[in-house]
Amino acid sequence: MIEAHRPARDMSGHVVMYGHYDVASAPTGGHGWMSPPRVLTEADGRWFALGVADNKGPLAARLVALAGLARTPALTWFIQGEEETGSAAASRVFEGRFPELEADLWLEETGYHDHEDGTLRLIARRIAPEPGCSAPPDVAMGRLLEDLRELAGCWGIGSRLEVRGLNKGAVEGGCPFNRNLPVGARYLALGINDSFSRIHASNESVPLWTFPLHAEELQVAFHWVDQMARGMS
Repeated sequence: MIEAHRPARDMSGHVVMYGHYDVASAPTGGHGWMSPPRVLTEADGRWFALGVADNKGPLAARLVALAGLARTPALTWFIQGEEETGSAAASRVFEGRFPELEADLWLEETGYHDHEDGTLRLIARRIAPEPGCSAPPDVAMGRLLEDLRELAGCWGIGSRLEVRGLNKGAVEGGCPFNRNLPVGARYLALGINDSFSRIHASNESVPLWTFPLHAEELQVAFHWVDQMARGMS
């Protein structure tokens, strides 16, 4: 279980991020794969490998993006290694730590695009008082979503809002990040995956064109956090 901190760099506010480095088990002998599942293979503008979409590719994309950003809010990044096997350590840590954290934005491990046309799926919500329930983004978060829609337009792709969290139905015991978010938290799923990524299936992959876009998405999100923290949004 990793809890990493990066002090604010010429920005205000605080962002909490989540990720995991463990992967689901590969079928014996790599059955159904067009390439060895444990060998990163590039084909047709995509990377193929076991765990490349869940969650090693998104981790790599975010690390590279952050390395290139001179200005960021304060960052807290939780990265665990047991999401596929019950999240015992993360569940204990998050239950104790999350109520102490005052974050302007909670960033999920990844996000999604439609494979067919690249449409950016803005998976966003406020955490409702009722357990397991989502509320629509508030007015302030709506401004962030509009900025992300504008960015998508600059990339020549559409966007749509989905008021929910990422589907973690295949995760044993559920995702501890989602389960422990404080009431009222602003949750956003941004990342490199698309509807062809085939998480927990053969030929798992990520599209390479989304990597530079994700860096720009983080810039937009961090700018909004800075404006919020300064009372300018």
